[in-house]
Amino acid sequence: MSDDVGARIFAQIYDEKASMRERVARLVELLRSDEPIPPGARQLLADLFDEDAGSRFCVELKPRRGKGERKDEALQIVRSVRDSNIANALIERINAGEARKAVVDDLCAAFSVSRTHVQNIAKMYKRRLSPPSSEME
Repeated sequence: MSDDVGARIFAQIYDEKASMRERVARLVELLRSDEPIPPGARQLLADLFDEDAGSRFCVELKPRRGKGERKDEALQIVRSVRDSNIANALIERINAGEARKAVVDDLCAAFSVSRTHVQNIAKMYKRRLSPPSSEME
């Protein structure tokens, strides 16, 4: 994109007669180009995302909830680690001889999860929760 094209797009972004949708489309076009972002476009972006800027327009960020979209991967990782920690504590304490009900209640409080959640994790690791059988020895 040449300087003239970049300047034209930048002017279209600030065109007061254009709708906000058109202005944002031009901004997206500028952002996806290889050209550096002009200071005015940076200001527009800052104003769009800054709630305290006092500009006419502000972008409200909402998570996408479209069909088939993946859930937040970071949240999935956090939950997987939490569930793994619950499972490890559950296996260790039950195999050490503690009462299952007391262990489940403690883990519910410690990890701020429901009793059903801990019981579902226990079902997934059912084989590991059983004490080793003497038949195999």
